[in-house]
Amino acid sequence: MEFAGLARGSAWRAAVVAAAALGALVPIPARAIDRLYSAGIYPVLQRGLTRLSNVVPIALLDLLIVTTIVAFSIAAWRDWRCAGVATMAVRGVVRLLTIAAVVYVLFLVCWGLNYRRTPLM
Repeated sequence: MEFAGLARGSAWRAAVVAAAALGALVPIPARAIDRLYSAGIYPVLQRGLTRLSNVVPIALLDLLIVTTIVAFSIAAWRDWRCAGVATMAVRGVVRLLTIAAVVYVLFLVCWGLNYRRTPLM
């Protein structure tokens, strides 16, 4: 059973998983979120993403979901053909964990930190 290549790219994968874990577990003061995110980063990000999504005729999130599923399937098939079932399974778990971490970090940046703001009432 060979797992060569699993460590390839593991530094950025570990960083993304760590960022997701920190984002989920470390409390951020609501005032900091209000000041830095809600009044600073979010309005700029929201305007840019809205402009981008208005230019294309399809939903970008749908395109991203389909592309991710196709890419994951192709990578799993390639792993199975080249390295066997065990390696495919391990790499698949690592890929799924990485994808989940990326999705969570993107969610936090694009909207999720708004849930941690100071309540209006």
